[in-house]
Amino acid sequence: MKLSEYERNQIGVLDAFYKDFFTWSASNLFYWMVTGIFIFVLGIMMLIPFQEFIADSDFPKGMLFYFGGIGTVFYLIPYVSFNEKQKPMGIYGLLKHLPISVKTIKFYRMKKMLVFLLKIEAVYMVLQLLVAMVGCQEIVLGNILYPFIYGFAVPLFFGGLYIILVE
Repeated sequence: MKLSEYERNQIGVLDAFYKDFFTWSASNLFYWMVTGIFIFVLGIMMLIPFQEFIADSDFPKGMLFYFGGIGTVFYLIPYVSFNEKQKPMGIYGLLKHLPISVKTIKFYRMKKMLVFLLKIEAVYMVLQLLVAMVGCQEIVLGNILYPFIYGFAVPLFFGGLYIILVE
């Protein structure tokens, strides 16, 4: 997507706003801590080789959807809301006075989420491939799809829905 000069300026304003906002807001620590917990647990799940993952029918595979999705949503909450006097408020209430469109705000959030997910996905992919080589002495297509689906596609879906539906 090619951005105009005006949109690039708006993103610069958002970068400056969030840099200042995250510097002075301690309430975001909770959200990032919860994000870290969910991402860490999902990373531990990536230590299970795909070959063992599909062989174990008792393994609750559905919970992997929740770990990735909830972790991503908690990562995005500081970009969407903040607490003022113990009352949650939308960030757009602060941003509406700046010359920034809602489209640019959503684009900015999506960009931040994609960068976050790509970094996490790289770690998950390396973990899965190393464990598959060491534990099973082979790499199959599932070893690539398993971290991609549970570590990138599902969190991207949940995070995208959150970005689209909020505000």
